[in-house]
Amino acid sequence: MISGQGPILFDLTNLVWRSRSDTPTGIQRVELAYARYLLDNHRQRTRFLIAFPPKALVVSQAVAAQFIEATEATWSCEHGEARARKLERLT
Repeated sequence: MISGQGPILFDLTNLVWRSRSDTPTGIQRVELAYARYLLDNHRQRTRFLIAFPPKALVVSQAVAAQFIEATEATWSCEHGEARARKLERLT
């Protein structure tokens, strides 16, 4: 549970850099779950950021939601099963 009324800042940088990987690490799984939780439960308070040192870019809610949904789909079990079927056909 998140208390308080102020804005919540969530850094998407690691997820963005790792999103092209076939599978997430445990850290990315947890970060993705937190991002999903914030979208579902604290959307109005949450601001998503991507760091480009020395600056950070605030990402719109719509772009963050699209990114999170696309990353979830890419890393889902269904996606992995489809990839496994493709590999089976090749071997």
